[in-house]
Amino acid sequence: MRRLAILLALLVVAVPGTASAISPVEAPDDPVSSPPSGSYAKADANQAKALPWLREHARGAYAGSFYTGDRRISWVATFTSDFGRFERRLRKVVPYPDRLEVRPVMYSEHQLGRITERISNDLDRLHEHGVLVTSVGPDLETSTVVISLHPDSRADAVAILRARYGRLGPIRVEAGGWVMPAALPGGGQPEPWPPSGG
Repeated sequence: MRRLAILLALLVVAVPGTASAISPVEAPDDPVSSPPSGSYAKADANQAKALPWLREHARGAYAGSFYTGDRRISWVATFTSDFGRFERRLRKVVPYPDRLEVRPVMYSEHQLGRITERISNDLDRLHEHGVLVTSVGPDLETSTVVISLHPDSRADAVAILRARYGRLGPIRVEAGGWVMPAALPGGGQPEPWPPSGG
């Protein structure tokens, strides 16, 4: 009976994919490409404590949040108004005030999302007119909607985008690499950029 128990133990450890279930061993994080282990823990704790408080006390002013930092991660809360008052109050609410940043912004995450949705809904029409959008989405750090354009877009594509969507809120147009599938005629595959050999 003892031999059977030892044999089963050896078999479980020797079978690939099962050893980790018995004795959890994780590969160390790559120090160059990833933050140190646990670096998000304090920022996450701040977010977990702050969000319920924000829902109750800052509903109209709270604009959204994101993480910032390379090796020392902080949680950033953004506000469209009264950010100084909310910063003082939040520093008392969160467990790690040294990992909290509070910033003023012009537009909330919700407002930027609505602009993004409007542009996304127009992708086919834009493509028909030679405006080849490769990506579109909110950038909470800069409080803008970023639109990336394929280099084969018509010469006045930036002016068209600014005229059509600039009045809705802040947009930033930059060079992109892949045409979004929704904007491809006939359901074709996206073209990579830059082309091979160049």
